[in-house]
Amino acid sequence: MNYAERWDVVYKSFQQINFSAFDYNTVKHALVEHIRLHYPENFNNFIESDEFVMILESFAYISELFAYRLDMNAHENFIGTAGRKESVLRLAQLI
Repeated sequence: MNYAERWDVVYKSFQQINFSAFDYNTVKHALVEHIRLHYPENFNNFIESDEFVMILESFAYISELFAYRLDMNAHENFIGTAGRKESVLRLAQLI
């Protein structure tokens, strides 16, 4: 069995995840803190011009875009919060 597939490892990881991190700065901070906590001997160079920090920033940016899209789609699935005409008409057809 793979190490990542063990239930205790996944359970421990889910306890440490910040599920309220939706914006760029919060996601970036959570990623940096995770790296500092779990891999201090492998990576300790957190200057802005480092390639790994650039990858973390790219991931934080994509995470923010993904969170925006999920939030927008969630709002469009309820008739009380839908903002687009197509969404309201589609929801009305379900009734």
